[in-house]
Amino acid sequence: MMKCGALKFNPTTSKDYDEQFTKTLLETIIETRVQAERDEKEEKDYKRKQEGLVLELERMKLSMTATSTNTSATAAEK
Repeated sequence: MMKCGALKFNPTTSKDYDEQFTKTLLETIIETRVQAERDEKEEKDYKRKQEGLVLELERMKLSMTATSTNTSATAAEK
């Protein structure tokens, strides 16, 4: 752990302190927003994929129902 006295300069009296602080703060805000947007996009993609899988499952069920109905009707005709 570094003690305050171990600093080579006093950040509050440094000429670049305000500029560096502002730059760091803005970078942090931007990174946070970008990450939030990325997370939101991933969540939407996940939900879209899940909905697609549900629709595909429903299509398969309908297809199987239609096939079994046709098979039953064909068997009844014989």
